[in-house]
Amino acid sequence: MDAEDLAAGDHHHRLGPTTFVSKTIPIKLKINQKLTDRTRKRRNIAESNTKSLRFRMSYSVFLRIHDAVVEHDSYFAKKRNCARKLGLSSLQKITGVLRMLAYGIPADSVDEYVRIRASTTIKSLNFFVKAVNEVFSEEYLRSPNAANIARLLAVNESHRFLGMVGSLDCMHWKWKNCPAAWKGMYTSHVREPTLILEAVASYDLWIWHVFFGVPGANNDINVPRRSPLFPELS
Repeated sequence: MDAEDLAAGDHHHRLGPTTFVSKTIPIKLKINQKLTDRTRKRRNIAESNTKSLRFRMSYSVFLRIHDAVVEHDSYFAKKRNCARKLGLSSLQKITGVLRMLAYGIPADSVDEYVRIRASTTIKSLNFFVKAVNEVFSEEYLRSPNAANIARLLAVNESHRFLGMVGSLDCMHWKWKNCPAAWKGMYTSHVREPTLILEAVASYDLWIWHVFFGVPGANNDINVPRRSPLFPELS
């Protein structure tokens, strides 16, 4: 803009930025609105279609976890900050956390999807894990009792698997920062240091036993000998 424009009072240039700012909607509000609308639509779909998946789980399970965590911990509730501006919604926080857990992505990668900083995502992860443990531990995060074992045995017996209580599997997790002195006993066919995760799941995907930390040099046969699985069942 030159001197003649200033003398003439060019309102287009002077008022343009002001008009632009007044009509701009914050990006976070847009993201939150999109997540809310998407969740509302998928909630209706999930009620009629149990095969709808999100984060490697049915959408009805996602909604149940979301609603239970929000009701249990006020951290996930949408609040106003000291400047009276609305903060992050529960959908943004829990969506970022579940993307990390389901896909194994770093905390700073969810910013492009839900507009959350890495520090907030990690904080949300800590609150989420604590809330899930407090809400669902009595029902899911426990060893089977006598009634559960009897039910599992009866179901598997109906499929001609006598004496079976679940499916046991072991998988190797790479240990990137394994000390050099320990690499020998933690290295196996993967050619890298690993830790073994042993898990047992029933037909309805209830994972009722987890044992983690066995050196990767072990195989799937001798891992159960070191885990407390069979002593607990006996």
